[in-house]
Amino acid sequence: MRFMNADGVRREPPVSVTPRVPIVLSEYQREQLIRWVSTPGTPARIVRRSRIILQLASGYSVHRASQVLSISEPTIRLWRDRFRFGGLDALTTDAPRPGRPRRARDEARTKVNDCLAAAPHGTTLSVRALARETGLGRHLVQQILIDMGLLPKTGRTSVSAPARPSAVATSSEYS
Repeated sequence: MRFMNADGVRREPPVSVTPRVPIVLSEYQREQLIRWVSTPGTPARIVRRSRIILQLASGYSVHRASQVLSISEPTIRLWRDRFRFGGLDALTTDAPRPGRPRRARDEARTKVNDCLAAAPHGTTLSVRALARETGLGRHLVQQILIDMGLLPKTGRTSVSAPARPSAVATSSEYS
């Protein structure tokens, strides 16, 4: 194929922005990726990422892998690059999401902890009573108690005060 400009002058073929460097997998990496793809309990996002890397490692181009897997080329490039720099761990962890960190939740958890620690032993407090006491919304209080393991996801809406203040978990344990 000849590469000519509009004047008919011959020019060099276009050079790819990113050189095609094949992904080379160790035996352990290949086995782990195949295990993730073939195990029914593996989360779908991990299976998808593993398939991308296996396709690229078997010699497929980004374009061909995107066609075979029905995944966009930018997504293929994203996971290829993350795998190159982070290995298998990069496929199992998601990058932090943009936006402001959630500080209000930590402060609210501290308020709930303080209120539970201050209640006399054996006192049963409802979610609504805790919400009134702390000045927080009842849905937020309920979610904090569920996160702390003091309240099941469904059913009960009250919690007993712990036997000693040290039994109340610190906010750093649930972050």
